[in-house]
Amino acid sequence: MRRESPALSWAVAAVLMLQTLAMANHSPQTLGSQAGVFADLSTEELKAVRSFLWSRKDLRLEPSQGSTIAKNTVFLIEMLLPRKQQVLKFLDHGQRRPAREARAIIFFGAQEHPNITEFAVGPLPRPHYLRTLPPRPGHQMSWTSRPISSAEYVQLSHTLEEATRPLHQFFLDTTGFSFQDCHTRCLTFTDVAPRGLASGERRTWFILQRFVEGFFLHPTGLEWRTQCKMGGGVLWVLDPHSASPFTPAGTKNSFQTLGMKLENITNPWSPEHRLVQPTLEQTGYSRERQAAFRFGRTLPKYLLFTSPKENRWGHQRSYWLQIHSMAEQVLPPGWQEERAFTWDLVAWVTVGFLHIPHSEDIPNTATPGNSVGFLLRPFNFFTEDPSVASRDTVIVWPRDKGPNYVQRWIPEEGGDCWKPTPFSYNGTYRPV
Repeated sequence: MRRESPALSWAVAAVLMLQTLAMANHSPQTLGSQAGVFADLSTEELKAVRSFLWSRKDLRLEPSQGSTIAKNTVFLIEMLLPRKQQVLKFLDHGQRRPAREARAIIFFGAQEHPNITEFAVGPLPRPHYLRTLPPRPGHQMSWTSRPISSAEYVQLSHTLEEATRPLHQFFLDTTGFSFQDCHTRCLTFTDVAPRGLASGERRTWFILQRFVEGFFLHPTGLEWRTQCKMGGGVLWVLDPHSASPFTPAGTKNSFQTLGMKLENITNPWSPEHRLVQPTLEQTGYSRERQAAFRFGRTLPKYLLFTSPKENRWGHQRSYWLQIHSMAEQVLPPGWQEERAFTWDLVAWVTVGFLHIPHSEDIPNTATPGNSVGFLLRPFNFFTEDPSVASRDTVIVWPRDKGPNYVQRWIPEEGGDCWKPTPFSYNGTYRPV
């Protein structure tokens, strides 16, 4: 028995997480509200899209399970966000709600020239049309760029076993482990990504390891490179950035920062004396590169996406970007920078972890208290705290004697507070 590649385990876990998020049940009220424009697909919508795709005989779809990749399979079904201008017209001006659609990614492997194609499927919840989505400029998806599948891992494992068969005795003599007839002393492997140095390459390095607890700390010292010849390889690309087009109040937004500085001024009520006091320093950025803050330098305290519109007190309506990250610089300055263009304000936020392996990582790597991410908080955007408009407010008033007094603004006939539906998990990737 051998351990599956860690990359496969992470991939399966990621797919499971995405499925869990996407399987959220939405009430008709949620989908009918303004926020419903951005709601993930419900269970019923996912099933409807899948059934519609399978009803299209021209797609010649087959189940993704199996030992071959020479077939057409559905890789992903997710929410397809409508165009920004359509959403703004609906939210701000009460125009027609954008059509609700799904994005379906299909791997066409059962043809002479395999390819990856994205489709828009709609309208939901009862789809009846399918149209091809054009690739983004400079982002043409190639067959070699698709994620590796479980079928490919099986083929890679078989290829590795056959290629190392002449080394069976050598492995036994040097490590006491092998791939053939190994029982409890088997070898495993970790495959390394990215799989090549340029687009279209399909070269994979395998690190051979002893299949024991904490196998990644027990390498054999042998690394094997395989040039895939099995109907397509894999090219994984590392991109630590996330792009978030942001329109806090329309599309004519700007980016600015607020920081603190000290100023030495004449004391207004005692002119013969000086006064040092902190003051706000506002800086505007008109170009993207001006707002590219380098690692190692202190960030301004407030990063603001600002609208030209003002609130009732004359302050520009803004959103404050708060970043929480442990990431350091991962590439030298100017290293193969991606060329990009945009007509909207885009926040490129880089966050990440720094983990230095240590002995306590075995057999379980615990990460208590570690978190990264960023927040977008209103800053002079609303006239007051928007939570005061909540219809289910609960205030707990402490008392010197006796229990606390709980003040509610919810119907009494509703009984106890709303509780989510029970969650259960049967320990497998199959539905409960």
